[in-house]
Amino acid sequence: MSDESGDTQCDPVKGTETEPKTEDCYRYEGDVCIYTDPWTKKEYVLNSSKTDWVPREETDYEFDGKTYIHRDKKTGRKRRWNLDSKEWETSESELDSDSENEKPIVKKAMPGWNPDKNILKDSDTGVQTYKDPVDGTTYEWDSDKNAWFPKMDSEFMAVYQLNYGFTSDGQAKPTIPDAPTPEAPKPTPETKQKQTKKAEWFQVEKNKNAKVYVSGLPESITEEKFISMMSRFGVIESDVRNDNKPRIKIYRDLNGVPKGDALCSYVMVESVDLSIQILDDSLYEDGKSKIRVERATFEMKGEAYNPDLKPKKLRKKELENLKKQKDKKLAWDLDVARGMECRPKYHKVIVLFNLFSPSDFVEKPEKIIDLKVKIRNSCEKFGRVKRLEVYDQHVDGIGMISFNDPIEADLAIQMLNGRLFNGRVLKVIVWDGKTKYQNSETDDEQQKRYEAWKKFLDDGDEEEEEDKDNHPESLPEKNEK
Repeated sequence: MSDESGDTQCDPVKGTETEPKTEDCYRYEGDVCIYTDPWTKKEYVLNSSKTDWVPREETDYEFDGKTYIHRDKKTGRKRRWNLDSKEWETSESELDSDSENEKPIVKKAMPGWNPDKNILKDSDTGVQTYKDPVDGTTYEWDSDKNAWFPKMDSEFMAVYQLNYGFTSDGQAKPTIPDAPTPEAPKPTPETKQKQTKKAEWFQVEKNKNAKVYVSGLPESITEEKFISMMSRFGVIESDVRNDNKPRIKIYRDLNGVPKGDALCSYVMVESVDLSIQILDDSLYEDGKSKIRVERATFEMKGEAYNPDLKPKKLRKKELENLKKQKDKKLAWDLDVARGMECRPKYHKVIVLFNLFSPSDFVEKPEKIIDLKVKIRNSCEKFGRVKRLEVYDQHVDGIGMISFNDPIEADLAIQMLNGRLFNGRVLKVIVWDGKTKYQNSETDDEQQKRYEAWKKFLDDGDEEEEEDKDNHPESLPEKNEK
């Protein structure tokens, strides 16, 4: 009776109301835990890592590196799982040993193609079923999808719940936690120091270094002379943080006396090679100092790296300004072709001295207009005059003329300087861009000028009235009807 009752508890097919007990399905053989499926009677053993249950007997499935192959122990027949069609395919065995290199003939395992006692057909519904002899799983043939699918009955659901961690009473199956993964060793101060990149000065690549170092200069060297000497070999870079002045540096001692070495930054790298080739080992203009020129390299001062000494990066606006300066200097322009690329805009303006005497306009202010016309006519011979100013109150009789081009201003200076104009010898120079020649009048001088101008206007009105009295206008004739 006890054996029959035990079978009744573990066999749901007989339709008994009692369910199998979970503890009856586990047993130990030594230190090995064995689980017996209550319905298929198949035994499972917990693997060595204690993470999954594996069949106790040797598995009938093999993996060839691409897909699974199933071998039937009774018939010796092999079935291969097709990854594309998701079906089991059966291949015929090799006929003889000479056909080893031939491909096996593959056929789909259609129901009824080969009589099999495990394939059954329901006479009422016509549904074909197949029971796997290994694990006892029942499959149904789907004629629409042309494939075998597990039969969804109570037996299948029980096995499904068991395999996926649920028992018959609906409670979760206890799982064995995974072994904790070893943590990575924390970096020690020594390893951390090795991993951290050491902060240090770095050298600019040779094809990007446009700085040249010059030594052997005399103490009398000035920035103007150094710029004039170095600009012969290329365009000097502008310093956007110092009013776009040429980026050069003359090293001096504590007293401000030049030490004999300097640094120059070019726009193009090729200027460095040209300056070294021509200027190195040459004599300075005094004929005594021998100049040495080399590509600039930078070395760290002191034992430790000081990030405070590192130059700050340019802001976005400064970078845009620097790019504009480079493009402007490298652009092909008429001034560049003439060698005037470094001349400022105020070189277009000239200053004329001794044009007049302020007393000339006291009695006759209209002479100012006549003087401007004469000056414009004389200066338009040298180029287009953009602006003309005459400072009639200046004691030196000064006038300023703005040309369209510095070359035109140079020509005007050459032709007008020392020339006689209205009985006066002119002195003509280029404007320095700073001096203002407009004199401020005192209140007395301004009042006298206003009175003289008023008198001039009144005298003009009296002359017009006299002309009207001497020459009366004729009345219009009456039209006779």
